[in-house]
Amino acid sequence: MRAPAPRARALPARHGAAAFPPALPAGCRRRLTPSSRLLALLPAGEYGKLIGAQWRELTDADKKPYEKEAAKDKARYEKEKAAYEKKSKK
Repeated sequence: MRAPAPRARALPARHGAAAFPPALPAGCRRRLTPSSRLLALLPAGEYGKLIGAQWRELTDADKKPYEKEAAKDKARYEKEKAAYEKKSKK
C-alpha cells in the first residue's frame, strides 16, 4: 500500500496574495519559445537569438495579439506591484 501524498501546507492567514511580489510580465515569450528539448541544448545567448529572429519574421498583424497580451499583462503587473508596495509600507 502506498503512503498518501503529502499535502501542500497552507500559508498562515497573514500571508495574503499581496504578501509576495507580483510575477513579472511574460510578454510574448510564452508562445514563441521552441520545444523544451531544443531549449535544453541551446546556450542562453543562442536561445535569445532564435526568439529574436522569430519575432523579426512576424508581420505587424501577427505581432498584434502578442503586443495586446503584453499590454494587458503589464497593466496586471503594475496593479499587483502597487498593491504589494502599499502593503509592504505598512
